[in-house]
This record gives sequence, C-alpha cells and structure tokens, in this order.
Amino acid sequence: MASSSEALFHPSKYVTRALKDSDDTLEAIETIQSENKVKIPSIHAALSLLDLHGISREETHRSLFKTLQENLTERLTSLDSKSIKRLLDKAFQYTSVPEICSVVMKMLETLSAQQPIDEKYLLEIAEKEELYNDCPIIVKRQIWQLNPGVFGEAVSPLLDQYIAEKESQLFNISEQSFFMQPVKARRQSSILKQLVEMLGTSLPLYNTLTQFLRTLFLRTRVGHYCTLRADIIMMLHEKESSHLESLLRLLFIGLKSASYLETKSYSGDPLEIDIIIKFLPELLSFMTESSLRLIHSKLKQDYPTYTLSSSFIRHLTSTTGAMQLTTSYSLYLIDKKDFKTLSSLLPAIASSYTESETDIFPDGYMNSVVVGVSSYLGTIREATLLAIIREFFLPCARHSEMCLLYLCRFLWVGSNKIKREIVQETLDEMRPATDQVSPMAQDQYQELVDRVNSYTQ
Repeated sequence: MASSSEALFHPSKYVTRALKDSDDTLEAIETIQSENKVKIPSIHAALSLLDLHGISREETHRSLFKTLQENLTERLTSLDSKSIKRLLDKAFQYTSVPEICSVVMKMLETLSAQQPIDEKYLLEIAEKEELYNDCPIIVKRQIWQLNPGVFGEAVSPLLDQYIAEKESQLFNISEQSFFMQPVKARRQSSILKQLVEMLGTSLPLYNTLTQFLRTLFLRTRVGHYCTLRADIIMMLHEKESSHLESLLRLLFIGLKSASYLETKSYSGDPLEIDIIIKFLPELLSFMTESSLRLIHSKLKQDYPTYTLSSSFIRHLTSTTGAMQLTTSYSLYLIDKKDFKTLSSLLPAIASSYTESETDIFPDGYMNSVVVGVSSYLGTIREATLLAIIREFFLPCARHSEMCLLYLCRFLWVGSNKIKREIVQETLDEMRPATDQVSPMAQDQYQELVDRVNSYTQ
C-alpha cells in the first residue's frame, strides 16, 4: 500500500498506485477508505445516513475539514506561544495543501505577535514564492530582517513608482507648484502608506531602507530619494525639533547630504553665526515690510519698497541654505499672488545666481517659478511683469542655458497673454549667441520666434 504522506500530497497518484498494487480492487478501495477516513468514531454512524441522501464522502470530508479549520483558527488567539509552536512544528510540512496552509499562516501571524519565528521556517518561506506571497506582513518583516535582499526586491517597485510620480509632478505644467504640495497629499499617498506598512515598527528595516535610499541617491543624484526619506519620517511621526538652530542645521545637512555621504563624514559643517544674526533678520525684515506695504496698498497709501543689502545677496551666493530659504519664500509669494513683493525679491536671487560659478538654484526651482507666474499672467500688472522678466528671467537666461530654455518655455506659454511689444523686446534681448549654447537651445529659441511671428501675421 502507498504511503500516507503520498495520500495527502499526491492523492491521485496514491489511489492509482494502491489499485495497481492490489489483486482485489474492492478490497483495495475498502483499505483506502479505512486508512483515510475521519478518525472520529461518533461520525461513522452518520455516514450511512449521508449516503442515503446522496452526499459523497468528498463533500462530507470537505465540510468537516472546513469546520475544523475554522474552529482551530478561532482557538489560536487563546493559545500560548508554546502550544502554537508545537502545532506549527507538526503542521508546517503540509503547507502545500491550501486548506492547511491558511491555518499555518494564521499560526505564524499569531505567534509573530508573541515571539520571533524560527529561522528555519522563515528561510523556507522565502524560498517558496507561493508561501512568501501568502504569508502575513508581520511574518514578511521578519523575513526581510533576515534577508535584506528579499526586502530590496519588495520595495524596489515602490521606490521606482515614487520617483516616476515625482518626476511627472515636477515637469507637469498644469500641476500645482511642486514645492507647495499640501500635507494631505503625503498622507493620502498609497506608495507611502505601503512603505510604512512594510516597515511597521521595525528599526532594522527602517535602517535598511534608509541605506537603500542613500545608495540610490549617491548612484543617481536624484534628490527625490531624499524627499522620500523625509516623507517616510513624517509618516512615521518621528520626533521634530522646534528650535531654530536645529532646524537650520538639519536643512543645511540635508542640502549637503551627497557630499557627506561621499566623504562618510556625518558630523556636518558648523552653522555660520552670520546666518542667524544677519541673514535671517534681514529676510524677516523684508517679509515684515512687504506685509506692511500690502496693507498700505489696500488703504491706497504709498509705502517705501524695502531694498535688500549687498550682504544679503552674498549670503545667497555663498550659502546653499540661505538660497533655499529665500527661494522657498519666493514660491510662497507666488502661491499668495503677491507679485509686487516677488518682483522686488527676484532681482536679488538673480544677482546671486549670476555671481555664482555653480548652479545654486534648488532642484526644480525655475520650473516652479515658470509654472507659478505663467498661471497668473492675466492678473499681473504690466510694470510688475516687466520687472520680473527684465530683472530675473533675462539675467538668469544670459548666465545659464537651462534658464534660457525655461524663459523660452515661459514665453511659449504666455506669448498670447503678454503684450506683443514686451514679447518681441524680450526675444531680442535673450537671443543666444550661436557659439555659446547648444543646437537644442538654438532650435528652441527659433521655434519660439516662429510661434510669435505667426501671431503677428
């Protein structure tokens, strides 16, 4: 007679072998039924009655098994870890049977809440795709802690999706300003929710994910990986500091994260005292004076324009954090539609940008300015718009091909909303020299000229 394990794992082969090895077919069938019947004496008397009602043995056994399965699953919550582990040791070998596998998974989930699962089970689950896919998230976390490579395979699609979404938002002209995404957007992000669920309260997994993000950032220099870490921290409700110096230090460390990771120096540079005692007070004074001017304008009263000092511009040029704070404030002004104040701040930003030998603008800043200002072209006064174009866009475009392309984009979008004279004057002043820009930039400029000329014909 075939083995009992074959009867469980390969029932069709078991029956075929049993019938083939026996000379008496009826006797073989009786033996099969006897060996594999439900070992509950009280049920045998009811089988004949069930036969009379045409209920097959298979249907009876499945119904009994389902009842036993439900009762055992319900009782697991009241068992201690020792009892569950004893059951798990006996049942785990039968995970290839779907009905038993679901009970085993419940055992693993219940036991995980009380103590770590034995590595032998975790390793076997990780090797079998069907078991891995079916096991609860609380068990997967233990597998991921044991095998970071499996964790990497699990989170990689989510990381790729996050980066793709951020890139789409950044370069979508109809999207709300990239740097002004509401908190609600983060809380409703399905990707962040999945990542936070995968991490649970596991510090090792959080550290592993952070290391993944560091590696990807160093490899690609894509700043969105840093944004993702910050989003995850906020979702996990990590401690925050309200102290100004601590916040500034965190900001400056974040802006230089690539350099710190490359040099493996995580202490950070000392915070310049001038940032606190000179730069911030002047920025706050500018904000205050701008608010007062706005109030006076509503009362139809004149108020002098605040002029930023040369030291303020030097801070923007030399300190990345100062530029980050100032550009963030400029985007806030766009969001509030305060273009008068914006037109007095942008020249300082442009001046520091043109004096710098490197690209000191934060990632996506020009894109946000172009999208924000072009969205309100119909409401901006002509004098204010002229100031923004002449004192910000044009100086930046002369300094950088990237800014030239963004100015082309701005005029392309606004060519039918801005006065023809202003557009034509700007085109003449921004005309690129053939030997100073790439063929792509020359083509973009020429396409813009052709578009504007088509309006005047």
